[in-house]
Amino acid sequence: MDPATLTLASFLKIVTHLESRDISDVYDSRVQQVQVLYHGYTVDFRHQLWRIQEESVCARLSKTGSAAEQRDCSRMASRLFVETCHALQQRGRAAHLDTRTMYCKAAATYKPLRDPYAGMTPAQREARKALEAAQKRAERACNRYVLDALSSNSLEVLRLRQRYCRESERLSSRLKGWQKQGMLTNESFLHLASPAGRGGYRRLAARGAGGLAVCLRRGTLGGPRHVPA
Repeated sequence: MDPATLTLASFLKIVTHLESRDISDVYDSRVQQVQVLYHGYTVDFRHQLWRIQEESVCARLSKTGSAAEQRDCSRMASRLFVETCHALQQRGRAAHLDTRTMYCKAAATYKPLRDPYAGMTPAQREARKALEAAQKRAERACNRYVLDALSSNSLEVLRLRQRYCRESERLSSRLKGWQKQGMLTNESFLHLASPAGRGGYRRLAARGAGGLAVCLRRGTLGGPRHVPA
């Protein structure tokens, strides 16, 4: 059963005026579900042992909401934690210590979801998604041949396991490097988004999981090899 949705004013009044005698479960040992209407968004989360469970924040939208809705909700959740922490700090020693510590820790550590394609042009988004799709295919193939190798001594199975697992790792490192450094150069994006690039990618996709990464690495798509190391 879903908990009642509290208005922001009601929620802040409850948490800022909590006293030890009001709390029967002093260790917060049972999972507590909270829902707050915050600036038009229903922010939901759970806490236990005086810790907000980050994976539970906006969990209501994890199956039914769009990616954009989940990002907006997590952004509002972050603001709610900050505002709650500030309100509890203003209460000083009158605030319940464990409650204040819990919300102030969440205010400091909770990271709202971000749009992985923010700031990219349509061409850049297409190239990023192509690389992500290639990595996922390589990972699935790697997992498949890892399982096959458990029940087979075939050299071909072992060769394919090594090939796709290496390809998955290589693409993963490229994606991590991309996230760290920002993005590929515009020339690479524009080439991958061009008709020639798209055609080449379709041919590579038909070839198999590692095709795109191999050609990106060798520069055989016809464009510059500006790929994160």
